[in-house]
Amino acid sequence: MKERIKVVLDSSAVIALSKLGYLREMLHVFNEVVVPAAVYEEVCIRGQGLPGDRSLREAIEEGVVSVKRVRSRSVVEELCQDLSLGKLRL
Repeated sequence: MKERIKVVLDSSAVIALSKLGYLREMLHVFNEVVVPAAVYEEVCIRGQGLPGDRSLREAIEEGVVSVKRVRSRSVVEELCQDLSLGKLRL
């Protein structure tokens, strides 16, 4: 049985991969590519027209990337203890 490999991208990764033209290529490496809803909001809503916006929207429309909402707020809060607030937007 083939191992399923999932990757979760933050906004920095989305923007960098978009600039390099590799965002759509992620499915060649991973079985599932996910961005949290907060990353989608940061890149495509608040960052509309900026690098990463168009590429992420197209990747979502094509099914390359899926957007997921956080299910467990307590897990996010626990992770926040080890991350600087600048690296995590809630």
